[in-house]
Amino acid sequence: MHPLDHIRDDALADIASASDERVLESVRVKFLGRGGKLTEWSEKMRSLPKEEKPAIGRLLNEIRTVVTAAIESRTESFRAEKQSAAVANIDLSLPGTPHERGALHPLTQMLDRSIAIFRRMGFVLAEAPDIETEWHCF
Repeated sequence: MHPLDHIRDDALADIASASDERVLESVRVKFLGRGGKLTEWSEKMRSLPKEEKPAIGRLLNEIRTVVTAAIESRTESFRAEKQSAAVANIDLSLPGTPHERGALHPLTQMLDRSIAIFRRMGFVLAEAPDIETEWHCF
C-alpha cells in the first residue's frame, strides 16, 4: 500500500469523525491547505524519477478529488442538519403575521385633504345630481 493511500484513509476517517464545520475546515487545511499533506506530496513530485511521476500524479489527483468530494458532502450534511433543526423550532400553531391593509391612492388622499380644507372654510360638498338642473346646465 502506497503512503498516499494511507493519507487518503486518514483524511476520510477525519472527515467522517468531524463533529462540526470548524473541525471539517481544519481537516481540509490539514490535507489540502498550503502546508497540507497532499500539497507536500505535490512538492515531492519534483524529486521523483520520471517513470514514477505519472502514476503518482494520477494517484495524487484521484485522492485530492475523493477528499474534496467527501468534504463537500459532509459540509452539505452539516448544512442540512442546521436547516432541519431550524425548521423543527418553528411552531405552526402560532398565529401568522397580520396582513397590512392598503392605503389610499395619493390623489385620493389629496382630494380628501382639500375637501376637508374647504369644509372648514364653510363650503359644502355637492355631488353631481344635486346641482344638475336646467338653470345650472343651460
